[in-house]
Amino acid sequence: MRIPRGILRRPQKPVDPDTRFGRSHRPRRRARPAAAAAVVLALSAAGCAASGPSSSPPSSAAGGRIGSEAAPPPAPSSTTATPAAAGQAYPDHTATATVFWVGEPPDHDSGYITNVTSAWDDHWRDHFGGVDDPDHRAGWRPAAFVPRENPFYVALPYDDIDDAGHVKASAARLPWAADRIPGQSVLKNRWVRVEHDGATAYGQWEDVGPFQSDDFDYVFGSAGPANRLNERAGIDVSPALRDALHLDGEEPVSWRFVDRAYVPAGPWLSIVTASGVQH
Repeated sequence: MRIPRGILRRPQKPVDPDTRFGRSHRPRRRARPAAAAAVVLALSAAGCAASGPSSSPPSSAAGGRIGSEAAPPPAPSSTTATPAAAGQAYPDHTATATVFWVGEPPDHDSGYITNVTSAWDDHWRDHFGGVDDPDHRAGWRPAAFVPRENPFYVALPYDDIDDAGHVKASAARLPWAADRIPGQSVLKNRWVRVEHDGATAYGQWEDVGPFQSDDFDYVFGSAGPANRLNERAGIDVSPALRDALHLDGEEPVSWRFVDRAYVPAGPWLSIVTASGVQH
């Protein structure tokens, strides 16, 4: 996501180390009026209808419509998983993780950027089913409802599509460039393995950030994050991933991409997001 053009960003508020978790600030990909700022890679076995304005979401570059797989039994108290074989070789990254959530409202701590929308979905909250409340949980999901999309999700600071809707030149170097479907991102819904202090969890890439939207050398190379804010935060994680990894505030994690075939059984496969870009 890019910072909306014409909107002046206020100086970032320092994160209190005593808070439960730090918020991140993700620039939006599309310009939005200041007033509007106040206001899910896998094919599912059976698709379910999405709520919100679009009843038939387009396919992503590697998936079908929004849907869910058969839910496994409740996860054990420990979410540590034995990492699966890597499949294609992807680089490991170490960076500070911050927490974000679907439906996070715009305020000073979030840089007045809303998470009602995402970089790839103008109706993210509606398609998810509501606000992924980080403080009121029922296991791995929000207490108020069963989400329609995967509650295990991340944001990473690169988008393969620019502000005008064109595929970036750098996207030709993506490991999934050959999977390109016109009008779709080849990044949305990709699987990411995240590790912290002996715990491992998996999630899908559903948004862009924190703070950057064109950091190719970090996301797909060996460089550190270009971002300098929030202890050089390089990945946003959802409340479900926060809890699975036992994160408390802004903490370092190790992450890498993993092919869907090598994602092990776990609560992250209860609902798998497969929707495409929806603008």
